[in-house]
Amino acid sequence: MKLTGGLDATVSTSSNASAVNKTMLVVRSLSKQSRLSDIASDTGLPASTVHRILSELVDLGWALQTDDRKYIPGARLLGLSRVVMEEGEYSRIALPVLRPLAEQTGYTVHFALLQQYEIVYVLKLDGSGAYRMKSRVGNSVHLHTTAIGKAILASMSSSQIEAIIARTGLPSVTERSISTEGELHARLAIIRQRGWSEDDGENDQNVRCVAAVVRGASGRGIGGVSLSGLSFDLSSSRMTELSPLVIEAADRLSALHGYITTRSRK
Repeated sequence: MKLTGGLDATVSTSSNASAVNKTMLVVRSLSKQSRLSDIASDTGLPASTVHRILSELVDLGWALQTDDRKYIPGARLLGLSRVVMEEGEYSRIALPVLRPLAEQTGYTVHFALLQQYEIVYVLKLDGSGAYRMKSRVGNSVHLHTTAIGKAILASMSSSQIEAIIARTGLPSVTERSISTEGELHARLAIIRQRGWSEDDGENDQNVRCVAAVVRGASGRGIGGVSLSGLSFDLSSSRMTELSPLVIEAADRLSALHGYITTRSRK
């Protein structure tokens, strides 16, 4: 059996097909199938082979396994193809929640997912202003310098946070970036208490952001939602005013992932 793709590329499922060949079959199938059995049927590969390839893709961040045991393209794969993002599962789930947030506030909306030790933007809706944020779908950024990243960190245990710091350190992106563990833990304590996070020129010196964590069915922080604007247009008081809207959007996405929040609005 052979499947022919764009640019005359041919992928073979014959018994002597290479490991790369089989992996590309599975990656291609991820754009239209989500269940292991359906991917195996679509590719013509044994289910055991598909399971092994999917497990490796998940480990490497190229695929994600959802809480209902489906598989969808991971953020790293989305970074190679915006088409997958624009037409795939994330947009279908997130757009009805996030588009009204962008329209209501006029600020840029980001939806990002946790990928190992960083976040990767998987959806961006530009604000109504003339300025366009530098961020791009597929870009990866530090956890400690972004509002979404800190919202995710605040949902983690101390041991998980320490493991991330040990792996990545706390590199500064701007002069306002958090650069010490003490400062980070103090900021995370505030985020846990009030339920939302902020970025005050820590990843881009001219930009402020307000964000809230998105959780999976297990309660683990899997990503986050943020509103971003230029510093002169998004004051600290304005971020506080907008925080309930961001929390509501994040909670709605969490519910769609199977998590029902009980937190009160602060």
